[in-house]
Amino acid sequence: MPGDAARHLRMSEPMLRTWLIERVLGEPLVHGIRAERTGFSLPFGAVIEAYVLRSMREMQMSKPRLREVVAAVRRGFDTPFALASNRFPTDGVAIVLDLADGPRRRVKGFREAMEHLLSSVSWDGADGFAQSLRLQQYPESTPVVIDPRFRAGIPVLEDIGIPVATVVDTWLAGESMEAVAEQYVLAPNHVEAVLRAALA
Repeated sequence: MPGDAARHLRMSEPMLRTWLIERVLGEPLVHGIRAERTGFSLPFGAVIEAYVLRSMREMQMSKPRLREVVAAVRRGFDTPFALASNRFPTDGVAIVLDLADGPRRRVKGFREAMEHLLSSVSWDGADGFAQSLRLQQYPESTPVVIDPRFRAGIPVLEDIGIPVATVVDTWLAGESMEAVAEQYVLAPNHVEAVLRAALA
């Protein structure tokens, strides 16, 4: 659902819904699947597309430039799903930099920022597309991932496979931080960090 994806990606839902409709080279910016009752559902590839677009917008990339970048990358990779391809962190960023017209310092900063953001994505060696996404709002000590192979792609604690929502719900039901930690074999400070990020 767009609302859930927007919340996990820390972006506005209206922006994501716009990207599901807006088209470049005849294809939507984000490849959602139209659903009769809910409007759209988002396969994992669409989540990665939204993550990449959000990351570029956070770096002050204008809407026209964003569309230009998407068109260039799709042409360069010869696929409408270029933003979710394992070529994007290298070849895609190179295409973005070729289009850049800002000062060299800003271009260098863009490369470094994109490399950092895209390090959160793991790629499938077999098909070349994204396999999982580590959500950066959660601490590295307790990584949280979206992985479509597990729990239907809802955010889970990577090391133990427990949904973040389960940890949050257990605490909201009145269990102490220590009890939650004991139940899910976590350190209390890790539980606190997950709760802070999830409820922010």
